[in-house]
Amino acid sequence: MRPAAAGSPASGCPPCPNAARVTTTAPCTGAPPADLPVSTPEDVEAAFARARTAQKTWAATPIAERKKVLLRYHDLVLARQDQAPDLMQAENGETRNEAFAAARGSVDAPMGGMGDSGLGRRHGADGILQYTEPQTAAHQRLQGFHPPARVSPETWTVLLGTALRVMKKVGMR
Repeated sequence: MRPAAAGSPASGCPPCPNAARVTTTAPCTGAPPADLPVSTPEDVEAAFARARTAQKTWAATPIAERKKVLLRYHDLVLARQDQAPDLMQAENGETRNEAFAAARGSVDAPMGGMGDSGLGRRHGADGILQYTEPQTAAHQRLQGFHPPARVSPETWTVLLGTALRVMKKVGMR
């Protein structure tokens, strides 16, 4: 899945033949996924004007027609849900888990996807357990190594250091 080229009919942006250009860099690979025109303040104002006009048209559209448009969008997102994480990783450097959650979480999660019932659960303990195998990495016990009575701290340090070197030499841990 590739983004629509800026200035193409699919992008919704008018062609900008004289615009300065910038090549983006994919965070994961360093590859250049897109070459885009740089918008001027005038370009941004024109885009806002088009958006205001589109909003008025949308507001005047009957609910039944809006529903058809949104359901079509929903169907397109679901049909391409396996491509979206790849695109998000390439363009944004998202982790696979984050990209998957952004692509699928909004359509699968109840009530907007936050909290233990939805998207929030993916990023909590349950989410990490899905992608990892729990295992003990380290176990630490605290032991008091204070010198016994009538042994100075300096002498105790030398004794412990000597004992550790001897244990290491004979292969004890």
